[in-house]
Amino acid sequence: MRDHGEPLVRLTSLLGLTGLRDSVVVPALADLRHECAEARPCAARTWATLRGYWSILSASLVFASVQPARSLREDWSTVGAPGPRLLRQALPPALVLIALLLVISLSNWSGDQRLGLGIMALLIPGLMAAGLPQAIAIGVAWTLSRSRSGGRGAIGVGLLVAVFSFVFFEGVVVEANQAYRQAAFNAATGRHTPLPRGSREMAFADLTVAANSASVAACPIKPTAGCSCAQSSSAEFLNTE
Repeated sequence: MRDHGEPLVRLTSLLGLTGLRDSVVVPALADLRHECAEARPCAARTWATLRGYWSILSASLVFASVQPARSLREDWSTVGAPGPRLLRQALPPALVLIALLLVISLSNWSGDQRLGLGIMALLIPGLMAAGLPQAIAIGVAWTLSRSRSGGRGAIGVGLLVAVFSFVFFEGVVVEANQAYRQAAFNAATGRHTPLPRGSREMAFADLTVAANSASVAACPIKPTAGCSCAQSSSAEFLNTE
């Protein structure tokens, strides 16, 4: 009798889906082979085969639906979970890289050297937001090159860094950028006129509104150099700092 499901077992092994293979595919195939061995008529064997593969598909969908919660519990909430361990081991080299980035960026800063350290410090959040994902990625790679025991937490670390970066940019970076622009303008001109926010000083919701309002219809006759309509309601506004 033909051995059912061997290509499926090899495929799940090749893709690294060992949990799906061991908990769903292999037991379901064992039942399928048992039913096919007991089914005498050809139609009965065909029906048993179809029912067996349908059960594998259904169980795989259920397995996929509960796997994220299961992985979160096993990789992050248990004692000695690989996620927190990997994050703790990757943070020190990542912080060193971020510190080097800040030192190099601020030492090579080409702005007005008369601005004080307080104003220059407002550049730090933007530099951190730009360098944090790369620094964490390098820290994770360095950690995994020494020990692969925390590899299961790598995806969770990536998602955590992505969420943190988005929240940090929305809540800190845009305000620091606007504060820097305003402070630099005040120091350079001696005036205290409030500056409108540019694209780097807008939160995601504000940037979406500005992008939707920046239409060609707001400037019917668009000059070659760009549109300069009232309230800068054009695509050029989003590229103006």
